[in-house]
Amino acid sequence: MKYQQSKIYRVGSQVTSPFWMVVTTFAGNTLLMEALESRLERDLNDCKPFPKVLDVEGCLKDAFPELHQNLLQGEDELEILCGVTNEDEHPQLIYGSRTAVFSTNNVRYIGIGDSSLIRFLESKLYRPEMDANEAALVGVYMVAQAKEFIEGVGGDTNAAILRPGGWAEFYGPSDTVDTEQRWGMLEYAGCKILRKFLDMEVCSDEDFSKAAQKELKDLIWTRRAFFSPFINPE
Repeated sequence: MKYQQSKIYRVGSQVTSPFWMVVTTFAGNTLLMEALESRLERDLNDCKPFPKVLDVEGCLKDAFPELHQNLLQGEDELEILCGVTNEDEHPQLIYGSRTAVFSTNNVRYIGIGDSSLIRFLESKLYRPEMDANEAALVGVYMVAQAKEFIEGVGGDTNAAILRPGGWAEFYGPSDTVDTEQRWGMLEYAGCKILRKFLDMEVCSDEDFSKAAQKELKDLIWTRRAFFSPFINPE
């Protein structure tokens, strides 16, 4: 997520077994998110031996109406994405808003509405068979594009990857900025090849082949280094 400070909250245990982690990010009312986080920490730590997906979903379903019941007209509501991983269950994503809380296996966006830019990028880059590292790289790129082209989106980008078995990894701005820069290198190389491709009058097939081969070498180097920010988490 993007923000002046991290909007990723975490509750769980990764020091001693049983391992579990609930990771939440949000858009909207910061005070409501802080209240929700306190409630998650209180309620989920009471679940023995550890909270299951249904426990987290139930807690959210109870909390959301109560958090919003005294909200004044015009005040920001709360919208969340909540990831759950534990030793028994496959990681699960839960979406929550003022009127709905439900588990989802689909890509979800919060805070920007139904952006045509993000939908376009998802259609070109996202594949359901991606592993978590690949999906995180695509996510960082999509947030970077949102920060550049969607009004009101800005700040640092933080990322989290939930693994099976109760493990989660967290990446701060120093990691995601590096990834954004590598995406920029890919864009730059791709645009250079495209310009040569379109310049048919002054660029022969032979010249185009030479230019493409040179850019391909740079792309291969970038590809080898591309995943490095997602190897060593915080």
